[in-house]
Amino acid sequence: MPKVEFSDRFISRLKPQKIAADYFDTKAKGLNLRVTPTGVKSWSIMFTSPRDRKRARLSIGTYPATSLVAARTRAIEARSHVEAGTDPREMDKPQTGGAMTVAMLAEAYIEKHGRTLRDSTREEIERKMRSDVIPVIGNVKLADLHRRDIHRVLDPIKERGSAASAGKAFAQVCAMFNWAIERRYMDVNPVAGMKERGGSEARERFLEEEEIAALWAALSTLKAPVALALKLALVTGQRIGEVCGMTESELDRVEAVWTIPAERSKNGEAHKVPLSSMALDLIAQAKPIGSRIINKSANEIAQALHYKRDRLPVAEFTAHDLRRTVCTHLAKLGFSPVVIGSVVNHRQVTRQGVTLGVYVQYDYAKEKREALDLWADRLAAIIDGDAVKIYHLAKVQT
Repeated sequence: MPKVEFSDRFISRLKPQKIAADYFDTKAKGLNLRVTPTGVKSWSIMFTSPRDRKRARLSIGTYPATSLVAARTRAIEARSHVEAGTDPREMDKPQTGGAMTVAMLAEAYIEKHGRTLRDSTREEIERKMRSDVIPVIGNVKLADLHRRDIHRVLDPIKERGSAASAGKAFAQVCAMFNWAIERRYMDVNPVAGMKERGGSEARERFLEEEEIAALWAALSTLKAPVALALKLALVTGQRIGEVCGMTESELDRVEAVWTIPAERSKNGEAHKVPLSSMALDLIAQAKPIGSRIINKSANEIAQALHYKRDRLPVAEFTAHDLRRTVCTHLAKLGFSPVVIGSVVNHRQVTRQGVTLGVYVQYDYAKEKREALDLWADRLAAIIDGDAVKIYHLAKVQT
């Protein structure tokens, strides 16, 4: 079994073999990555149990849903439990006497509950837990958890001006505690009856043309898959999780259509995305790993933006703001809300109380292609500094 120093680059290049292949990390003792013949890359921790001195394996998720950093952290934590005389597998079972901490609960929640969720939702929960919850109250025992600890999580988020993010963090913490009660990790929800902090007001952030031009040029400073995912999100208007999950089987390069299957779509409906020549050119630049066009998850894109924030020439924005940017600029080009909603797979646009998603079965394929082609032209002009040469759709039609 080869021992290597794991890196995202090394892991992404691992190809499936006829039989499962195991690799061990030289940095985190006992950390194992198994690559199955079907291409699944799963993490586990190998250790000698203090209970019976037998070799044991603890599964901790799959890559890239569980990142290399997260896997190493789990391996280090498991090693400390072994050295303290505790079997790490006990971390994944209901605890008594207040032995279980918030960090242990969060890891169990991400691993067990995450299996029932679509990839983008699981990645969002994992990102929130690892960035906002675990670093603040991870070492607090469940038996000692108090409402003031929840405020310790939410207040810093609100103070940095992210009220909506604070509301989402609160909702995810509540959901985790409810799940913990069902699984007998806890007897009482410490936030029951607590008013939601932060609210869930919608973001309004979108990029102006000058910001788009500056950002596009600066994306070359990021890793190629990250830059490519962000550019495709800006060109197609689709969710970053959907972009990152793009596979070769979803693409019809001849007809220039990308079909997002129902199981990967947020609203559970398959969605056909017309691909402009700009989108096709970007896809052609990708270096696929297996069937995946982009070897990055939405969580990894969010982390990259977080760590490179100070180096980008655009004020704070998220990958989802690029989707709002596309919608806003399509509106400026004169397209109707119905067409824009069809472009981004929102079929709940209503007119006089009638839900179009129910009563209108026309797919707006022609209008979607016109919108995305014109947006690509406009985007190219913005990037090249020639935006004034592109006329609004409303003017062209008169």
